[in-house]
Amino acid sequence: MASFEENDVKIIVGAFGDLDGQELRKREEQGRRSYLKEDDSKRKSKRGIGCLKEIGLGLIGFGVMFTLVGVFLFYDRSFVAIGNILFLSGVTLTTGVMSTLQFFMKRRNFKGSASFSVGFFLIMMGWPVLGLIGEIYGLFLLFR
Repeated sequence: MASFEENDVKIIVGAFGDLDGQELRKREEQGRRSYLKEDDSKRKSKRGIGCLKEIGLGLIGFGVMFTLVGVFLFYDRSFVAIGNILFLSGVTLTTGVMSTLQFFMKRRNFKGSASFSVGFFLIMMGWPVLGLIGEIYGLFLLFR
């Protein structure tokens, strides 16, 4: 461990000149303020995607995972329904509520939206095989 003696402290203080305690505190405070301002500007530029978008992407991933688990468990209705709910909420958080509604309500996307909605309804009613077929067809029409 390094230990400082009185001479070392005098040399370090001597580098600042003959500053009394009040002056030294002012300089330290100014240094902290400028350091904080630099940190804020660096933090803002490194942000990238927002918090809601990160959560939305995570929900999309969990939605796909739950849907696949539901398919692997011989079309278990509950897993497929939870996967659909997570997927739709993730898309909504990622793109925003208005963008999602505008996308699904466009005139050219009406067939795909209707097919996806019917598939979602069939899954909720207990027919996951037919519902997934309807949803896949709807997604194909929406994103072709």
